[in-house]
Amino acid sequence: MNLTYLALCFVLGLVWILFFYIRKDLRKIMVILSLVFGVGGVLSEIVYINDWWTPDTITGTKIGIEDFLSGFFIAGISFSIGKLFLKQKLARKIKPKYSNWDTILLSAGFLFLFFGTYYLFNFHSFYSSLSAFGFSLTYIYLRRIDLIKPSLIGGLLSMLVVISAYLIILFFSPNFITDFWVLDNYWFSYLIFGIPLGEYVWLLLCGAFIGVFYEFIRGYRII
Repeated sequence: MNLTYLALCFVLGLVWILFFYIRKDLRKIMVILSLVFGVGGVLSEIVYINDWWTPDTITGTKIGIEDFLSGFFIAGISFSIGKLFLKQKLARKIKPKYSNWDTILLSAGFLFLFFGTYYLFNFHSFYSSLSAFGFSLTYIYLRRIDLIKPSLIGGLLSMLVVISAYLIILFFSPNFITDFWVLDNYWFSYLIFGIPLGEYVWLLLCGAFIGVFYEFIRGYRII
């Protein structure tokens, strides 16, 4: 049994615990977002296992507990990492106009573009991800200009952390990528330090989105 996917979750879990320990003020939100996107990790895997990667799970099933754990830990890291390194805090709540509609439109748009472009228009799951994240980030940035900078910084930092976790796993298991990823002749399959370019792009966009998702839907400012 190949346990490298579980090992990756373990490394990410250590980072999550560290951030959780340091930033006591963010703990409740970290847990909430991690649970939400942990479930999201499982749902998205229904699509990703068809053309992006096919990792081994500890249960021997196509979708396993690792999918929840990876989504759980990446979400918590993405939300907290920018605030940790830049010493940012959430300011008092504001009440943006149409905030409830913003939440509905953002969530519905993301889900429709991700699953719709894949199942209805036969997009590669990577392009489905790009369309969903692209729409969501554009929507957030147009509505909340103040979130652009923390979003981009958080996305970059979270990408670096997760890529570092990949490199740790690759050091001990050099076939981690070639065993799991579908490396077809796509530009995003080009390997950089042994990791597909698409992973860098996906992690950057995912981190940028989750990093300010709570602030956007709940109307908080970052100071």
